Amino acid sequence: MLSLNERLLSADMARQHAATQLEDKYARLMGDLNVIDFEVEPITGITAIIDKQIEIQNRKRKMLAKAMALTTAIRAFEPDWNPEKVKAIRTTPRVRKHGEGAKAAYRVLKAADRPLTTWEIGKGIATELGLTAPDHREKSRLANIANGACQRSLKRGLVERHEGEPIRWSVRRRPSAAASSPPTP
Repeated sequence: MLSLNERLLSADMARQHAATQLEDKYARLMGDLNVIDFEVEPITGITAIIDKQIEIQNRKRKMLAKAMALTTAIRAFEPDWNPEKVKAIRTTPRVRKHGEGAKAAYRVLKAADRPLTTWEIGKGIATELGLTAPDHREKSRLANIANGACQRSLKRGLVERHEGEPIRWSVRRRPSAAASSPPTP
């Protein structure tokens, strides 16, 4: 049985958590609202452009109504909450299919004539996926994809990890069929 202080503390923590979750939704909504005007679609014709603008305005109205509702809900938990201090969170949709980077990493390793670092594999993934000039964040993301793919492939026995600095990876070469079959008399 919880004491009165423990119950009050638990209820206070729940209120803080609810306010934090609502603020996160508010920040993501504001991020979506900031980029909605920059949606690009191949539209031809004056009526299609006007229809798209009307659709965007309707979506903006709905988003602003949600923002007002979230503001009211957050202020129920935190009366002095200021929406101006919330930094908008802009989410970007996934561009690649799930697993595409890992498959590209394996292809890069398979084509390599020597063990590669995760950064080298990341550069190869960029080439495989057709990324011409990835920025530093994208290069880092590709290196993380390469590292994760190599770690998972290591567990499955598909790649080898070469010790030393920096760590290098290569495809585990399977013995050829001729070498693995017993000699015939």
